[in-house]
This record gives sequence, structure tokens and C-alpha cells, in this order.
Amino acid sequence: MSPLPASFPVFIVPPLLSLLVGLTLAGVAVFRGAFRRENVLFALVCVWWTMLSPMFILHHFIADEGLMLALERGAHFLFVFVLPVNLLFYHKVLGIRRPALEAAAFAVSMAVMISTPTELYIRGLYRYPWGTIAVGGVAFQVFGALGIAALVYGIAICVQRLRAERNPVARTKVFFLLFSLNLIALLNLLNIPAMLGYDLYPAGNFMFVPLLIMAYGVLRYRLLDVRSILHLTIIWVVTSWAIVLPNALVFALVWPLVAAAHPAWVFLLVAATFFLNLLYYRRIQPVINRVFNRQRQNLRAIEIRFVEDMAFLRGLTEWMSGFEDVLKNAIGCGHADVYLRPVASRGFVNVRGGGIELPGVIGEWFTGANHIVMKDMVETNPYYAAVKDAFLDLFGGASAVCAVPLVQEHTLIGIALLGEKLNLKPFSIDEVRFMNGVRSAATIALANSIMYQDLNDMKENLARMVDERTAELRTKNFQMTFELKVAKDVQKLILSPALPDDARVRAAARVLPFMEVSGDFYDVVRLADSRVAAAVVDVSGHGLPSALLTSMIKTDLENRLEKPGATTGQVCTLLNANLAPTLIETGFYFTMFLAIIDIEGGVVEYTSCGHPPAVIAGAGGAARAITTDGFPIGAMPGAVYRSNHATLTEGDRLVLYTDGLTEARGEDGGFFGESRLTGAIEETGDLPVKDQLNLLLRMVETHLGGGSARDDITLLIIETGDPARPRRKESDMDRAKALFRDKGYKEARIIVEETGLAAMDAPDRHFAARVYLACGDIEHALYCVTRALELDGESREYLYFRGMTLYRLGRRDEAREAFAEIFERDPGYKNVAELVEKLSDGA
Repeated sequence: MSPLPASFPVFIVPPLLSLLVGLTLAGVAVFRGAFRRENVLFALVCVWWTMLSPMFILHHFIADEGLMLALERGAHFLFVFVLPVNLLFYHKVLGIRRPALEAAAFAVSMAVMISTPTELYIRGLYRYPWGTIAVGGVAFQVFGALGIAALVYGIAICVQRLRAERNPVARTKVFFLLFSLNLIALLNLLNIPAMLGYDLYPAGNFMFVPLLIMAYGVLRYRLLDVRSILHLTIIWVVTSWAIVLPNALVFALVWPLVAAAHPAWVFLLVAATFFLNLLYYRRIQPVINRVFNRQRQNLRAIEIRFVEDMAFLRGLTEWMSGFEDVLKNAIGCGHADVYLRPVASRGFVNVRGGGIELPGVIGEWFTGANHIVMKDMVETNPYYAAVKDAFLDLFGGASAVCAVPLVQEHTLIGIALLGEKLNLKPFSIDEVRFMNGVRSAATIALANSIMYQDLNDMKENLARMVDERTAELRTKNFQMTFELKVAKDVQKLILSPALPDDARVRAAARVLPFMEVSGDFYDVVRLADSRVAAAVVDVSGHGLPSALLTSMIKTDLENRLEKPGATTGQVCTLLNANLAPTLIETGFYFTMFLAIIDIEGGVVEYTSCGHPPAVIAGAGGAARAITTDGFPIGAMPGAVYRSNHATLTEGDRLVLYTDGLTEARGEDGGFFGESRLTGAIEETGDLPVKDQLNLLLRMVETHLGGGSARDDITLLIIETGDPARPRRKESDMDRAKALFRDKGYKEARIIVEETGLAAMDAPDRHFAARVYLACGDIEHALYCVTRALELDGESREYLYFRGMTLYRLGRRDEAREAFAEIFERDPGYKNVAELVEKLSDGA
């Protein structure tokens, strides 16, 4: 093997390009096509046609003629099978079945293959200024004749198919096949003069150009005509290799002159070449990129503006006109018609009053296969066989070539029908991607627009009644206030169910919105058996956008609860699967605590979707929190939620709330908090549910200190059992707690001391500790809470209280141990992680 030539052999550039392009396209065809037969055959065609390119490259680096001759014969040993490989690809693409002809082609190729190691096929090597090429023998001449016959056969079957084919997609595919494959064959046949002794550079080395054209035409078959593709391909190749070829030529011409020059001159040459290349990449290459991606960039910009416009609620007429305009103008269609289906109707109508009636098979098909449909693909692709006639009737009646479905919650609510493009060209990949992008935003906006239209109609009707009674309502400010009030009333009407109040179950609930309308709501549903479902939902955000989602969520929730045997985990999982796509697109999510109470069984089944814990208050006054780990609905597509169970005996109460209650800030900046809420529930447990709810909300209002809440607040209390049955007897401790609520700490302490800890249960001992702490007696507070832990050692609240009293007494090590124990059980409980770190740092 000879060393690298002193001057760079520029004649290896074309075969090198052909080899790289052929192998690249072969890999793309196989991996993009998931190993389908047509794509595998296309990859084999690319590999076989480029099989001789390495020989033209190696000629410049191997001086041993015997070795080169052996390599040539070895390459042709396989290359002779290019005829049957191409024949199989022709037949597959054109749908031709001629197994006898294919077998004959393989047999002939095998016969020629036997001669390749002999002088009957290659007799020697010709050397030319541009390189070396094999000398063809008699067998090679026979192979060349067979190649000419195969070329004629390929042209004939392609022309025959073009004359019979009426589908433009199929015609484009065959046309690219005819142009590209036959051009490759023709270029390779033009290698024969050099193999017969004529000094002509082998034209087959330039096959990378038709290979690129065939790739676009066969694998995508949604491009421009051949001249447009050839034009773009030549521009891309010339401009992209404008940096490669000049560098190669400069290196080949200049290197012999500077090889022996002073190193300084060599350095200057390299530096100059570097800055010229830098200029190309910074100035010329960006221009190339903008030229080839101009349509994609324009469509992307239009899509972004459209999505921004759709984010605002608007009437249906305005929405339909806007959607039609963006489809028609961005893509250049002759016409675009958007049809929507009115409620309880099979027909679809457009903004101009026209209508169509879709066959049921199309609506069902779109529900399962929610994607854009092209007329050309319906005519040619067996995938559409079951709905082919229905789609062709639809396209024919509407003079359309493309259908864009609008599917919401597995229901076809609208469809856009697009006419043929004004330039009569098929839709490009970028245009299809654009249509998919805008239809996703349009579907969500359509649901909002319908809701907005309903509210707008109601607003207009009510506004006319108000305008007759007062002219002041015509001002803009009052009109906006009135609209929000209407929205609030509508929401209250929809989202405030009748609460049960009988001998088996009683409930009380209230929503305090941060704004006029709320993103919170509660729901209580009696199920078919002796069960009652209760839920509290908190939609992210505030105001009208969040409120508009609540009715959709409530409807879906109730529909799923009505199914027999549905569990809370199943309901939450199905809700997330159905609503997550819409919520993600709009940037919303919601938390929920869902419970199903089995009144007779004394059990509550529950699931928390990222929601604050619920509280079960026993008839004896003790309260405990219940919760589960779970993502908010819409935060994690595909999330699976599980059901949990807890005991809920007769007389127990289940308290559900949103985080707006526990995160209500007082004047000192402190939260109302879960522990304060639990204590308040215990203290007010002897009141009827409605009175208890009112008192708890007054406590929150007192904590705010005259300020306003910063979030919606929702509270729901449910009690089971006989209402006439007293929850507990009036006791001295009840009077102590009443005094404590009224800040009569000294009087409460007297009662606690008279009662004695021995007669108290764990909650009362914890209460006694709070009384002593309020009176400033920290030692007694520590003693009482320690006695409470003797009865309920698992209570995080009691252990946290003990840690805080130890910390106040300066017993830091013991306090750190108490907080560390809580941290091991629940690292997220209150601020125990911060306290453990703080006390550890100071140790």
C-alpha cells in the first residue's frame, strides 16, 4: 500500500459523496420505515449502487495492481446482483407480481457472478489521469447488455404505470422512481466507455444527485415536482459543499508549493484558510439555512400567533372565521370551511349557514383515529379501506382534499375541510405539522368558546332586562362587574348541590371565593346503595379561567361516580386520563380529595390527588388526619391513583377543605395551619355540623385580622349517624375549652387542675398542655404533653408540641431528638426538617 499522495486526489470527491449519501439513505430508510419490506429494498438499492464507489477511492491509495484487480473482482462478485435487487424494488413499489422474471434475474446474475473472478469478466486495469478502472471482458459486456435491457424494462413499466395512474400522490412516487433509479442506471452505464479504453471520467460517480432525489420522492412523496426538487437539491449540494471543494482544491494545488516552505508561511496559509471558513459559516451558511427553512419558520410564526389569539375567549362566529382564515391564508388553499356540530344534532354547520351531515362511520373513525386525512391517501392506502367510500363522498360533496378533525373528549365536535391548494401542489410535511399544531389549540379554544358563548348569551339576555330599569348599567365598569356576578351566579347554580340532611347523614359546606368566581368547588353525591360520595376540588389559578374548568370537571366526576362499583382510585385515574391532555394544553391542573362513605359498613374509602389531608373527628372529640400520596390531576399523564380506607363510625365527622383555609395568613404573617385547624375541629366538635362550619370559618376570619384571604376557601363537613344522639356530654373540659377560645386562660387552667390528668384522654391532655403554655408555665406544658404521648405515642402533633416546649426550655438535644423522630416518620411534616438541621448545626 502506497503512502498518501503529495497532492490531494480531487477525483475521489464524487465517489466519496455517492458512498456517504447512499449509505446514509440506506440507514434512514430502514430505521424510519421500521424495517418494512419496501424500505429494506430501497436500502439495498442504495447499498448496491454505491458498492463500486470504494473501488474508485481505493485506486488512489493502492499501488499494487494485483491487489487492486482482486478487490475489483471481489466487488463485482456482489455488484452483479444489482439487476434482481432493482427489479424487486420496481415490482414492490409498482405492485407488480412477476416471480418468474425475478427468479430469472437472480439466475442470470449468479451465472455472471461465477465469471467475475476470471478474465472473462475483468481482464486488467486501465490507468488514466483521473484514476484507474477495470478492463471489461466478454462476461462484463454481457452484463452491460443485460443492464441496458433492465433499464429499458424499468422505463417501460414506469411509463405504463404513469399513463394508467390518476392519483397524484402515486403518480409523483412513480415519476420520482422513473427519474431517479433510471438516471442512476444510466450514469453507471456511462462507466462502460472508460472500461473499454476511452479517457472519460466515470459518470456513475455522480449518482449521489439522483440518490437524493429518489430519497425525497419515494420515502416522503409529498414534495414539489421533479424540477423543483432537482433545483433545491443542486442548490443545497453546491452551497453546502462550497466550503468542502474549495478547501480540497486549495490543499491539492498549494500543498506541493508550501510543503518545503518555512513554517511561518505554512502557518499564515492555515490561518488564512481558517478565517475564510469562519466567514463562510458565520455569513453564508445561515443564509442557506434560512432559504431552506423559510416556509417552516413562517408557518411556525403563524401557529404561535394563532395559539396566542386562541388563548382569549371569544364568540363562536369569531372563532370559526379566525380558524378558517388561518388555514386558508397560511397554506394557500382555494377554500377552507369549518363545520361545528350543534348540541343533539348529527349535522354540522359553518359560519355562513351551510351544512353537511357526516356518516356515522366517519365520526366513529375520527374518534378512534384522531388525525388529519388526505383525499389522495384515502384513494391509495389500504389503511382507509373501511371508510374509503364515505370519505370520498365527503370530499367530493365539499370539493375538498383534506379533512382536519376537531375531537374533544372522544367526541367529534367539529371538522375543517380544505380545498385544493392554489398552486395545485400536495401538502408538504411542514404544512401537515402546522395543521396539527393549530387544530390542537383550536379544539381547546372551541370548548372554551362554546362555554363563553353560553355565558355571553345569558349576559346579553340579563343585560337587556337590567338596561330597561337603569341607564347606569351601560357604563363599562359596571358592565364588567355585572358579567362577573353573572358568572358567579351561574357557577353557584351549577356547582352548589343540595346537601343531605336526614337521619343517616348530614352535611354543611361553603365556598368563599378569592374573586367573584372560584376555582374551588365541593360535591356530595348519593350513590345507588348506602354510600355517599364527597369531593373537594381546587383548580390552579384564580378567577374566570379556573372557574370555567370547574363545571367540566364536576360533570366528568359525577358521570364516573354513577358507574356501579367505581372506587375512588379508579375514578381519579380515569379523570386524569381524560382531562390531562386538555389541562396540560391550557396550563392548568387541579387537586382533589375524593371520599366514598359506606354508612352501613362504617368505612370511608378515599383518594387524595395532591390535596391537603382530610380530618376525621370522632364522636368523642379526638381528630386525626388522613391522606395519601398522589399527583394533582393533569400534572402527570398516565398516573395511577390508589384507594385507601379508614374507619368512620356512627357520629364521626369527615372534614374536607382546600389549602386556602390552612394558608390564610394572619397579621403576623403566620398561616392558620393544619394543627390549628385540627385543634379547632376538636374544640367545636360538640356543635351541629352547620354551626361547627360557621364557627370554624369565623375562626379563620378572626385569624385574618380584618385582612382578606389570598386564595379561594372551601370547607365541607359530613356527619353520619343519628342526629339526636349526643356527640359527647357537657363536661368541665368543654367549659375549659370554651374559656380558652375566649382567651380566658387562667380560668381554663383552674378547671384543668381541678379535673386532673388521670381523668383525661390524650386530646384533653394535649389541650391542658396548650393551656399551661398560654399561661407561660412551660414546665407544666411539657409534663402534660408527655402524658398525652403515653396514651397516643404515634401523634406527630403531640411530639411536635413536646419538641417546641423542650426547645423553649433550652433543652436542645432532647428537642432535636423529638423533631428527628417526626422527620423519620414524615420528612414533610411542618418545618421539622429545618428544625433538625438548625439544632444539629448548633450542637
